Amino acid sequence: MTAPEPERIRIEPEEVARAVVPLPPRPLAARQAALREAGPPRVDRLAVGALVLALIGVPLVGCLLGPIAIVCGALALSRLYGREDVRGTGIALAGLLVGAFEFVGWMGVLLWAVATPAAIRPLTAPPSMPTSNAQGLTDAPAHIRQALLANVRLTCTGGDTHLGSGVNVASGDGRTLLLTNRHVADCAQGAALRVAFHDGEVVAGRVVWLGPEGVDLAVVETRSERERPGEVMRLDARRAARVGDGVFAVGNPLGYDTTYTVGVLSAVRRLPMGSLEGRVYQVQAAINPGNSGGGLYSEDGGLIGINTWAVERTRSEGLGFAISVETLAEVLRGADASLRGLVQTSVDEERSPR
Repeated sequence: MTAPEPERIRIEPEEVARAVVPLPPRPLAARQAALREAGPPRVDRLAVGALVLALIGVPLVGCLLGPIAIVCGALALSRLYGREDVRGTGIALAGLLVGAFEFVGWMGVLLWAVATPAAIRPLTAPPSMPTSNAQGLTDAPAHIRQALLANVRLTCTGGDTHLGSGVNVASGDGRTLLLTNRHVADCAQGAALRVAFHDGEVVAGRVVWLGPEGVDLAVVETRSERERPGEVMRLDARRAARVGDGVFAVGNPLGYDTTYTVGVLSAVRRLPMGSLEGRVYQVQAAINPGNSGGGLYSEDGGLIGINTWAVERTRSEGLGFAISVETLAEVLRGADASLRGLVQTSVDEERSPR
C-alpha cells in the first residue's frame, strides 16, 4: 500500500503582492535627504556675535564686553546642540573662552590700578645740565634782571646726586652767602656741594647754617676772588604780600638754569614748622624739580620767599609753596650776628601790617 501524496499549497502572485509591506525610511537617511534638499548649513549669528564682542573687548573695555560675550556664547551653544542645519559650535565656544579670559584680565588690571597708591615723588631733580646756561640776562627788565643775576645752581655730586637753586643774599671780602633749602644744601655723606653762578663760575659750597628741625632753610657760603655785590638780592621782612598779588619764581627746573616763571599768590597760610608756626605762601606758578631753594618775588622784583615744595602734577596743577622772608627772620634769631644782619629789619622791630 503506497503512502498518500502530501498536500500542496499554492500561493498566487497576487497574494504575495498583497502581503509585502514596504519598510518605513530610516531616520538618519531622512535627515540626510532633508539636509541635501535644504543646501549647506548656515552659521549661527549669535555664535558669530559672541566671538566679535570678545575680540573687540580685548583692546577696549573687556570688563564690560567680556560678560556679554560669555552670555552670547553660552546661549549659542545651547541652541546649537543636536542641530545639523546650523553650524557654529566652535565659534561660539571660542567667543565664550575669549570673553572669560579678557574679563578676568581686565578685572585684574583694574583692581591693581585701584589698589596701587599713586607714587608721590619728592621735589628733587635730575643731574645738572652743563650746557643749559641762560643767555641775555642783562637784557631783561630791571626788576626781573636782579632776580635772575642773584640765582645760583646748587648740586650735590657723588653718592645721591641732586640739584636745586639758591639766592645770592650777601657778597664781599671774597665771601658770598646763598639762601636755599635745607634739603638742597644738606648733601649725603661723601657728596660735595657745588655752586654754579650765572656766568659759569663753579665753586665749592659750605653749609654755615641749617634751619631748625622742620624748617627747610639753609645758608651756604662760597669763597672766590670774584666778588658779586651787584648780584645780591636784599631781604626785607617788612615787605607785604597779599592774596591776588602777581608773583614770579626764578630757579633751575630740571637743570635749565635761571628760568623765570610767573603766577599769582593764591593764599597765605600758617603751617607748623617744628617749634614755630611759619608763614607760607601758596602760589599758582610753574614750580618744578630744581626750583627748590630759588626765590619767589613780588611783581616789582622784591624777594618775598624761598620756593620749598610743590605738589606732584598727577595730583594737582600748578600748586607750589614758598617759605616767607618773615619766617626766615624769625628762625635766624638763633643764628650768629652776621647771619641775622642778612634781613634788613630785625625780628624785634615792628613790622608793617600784613
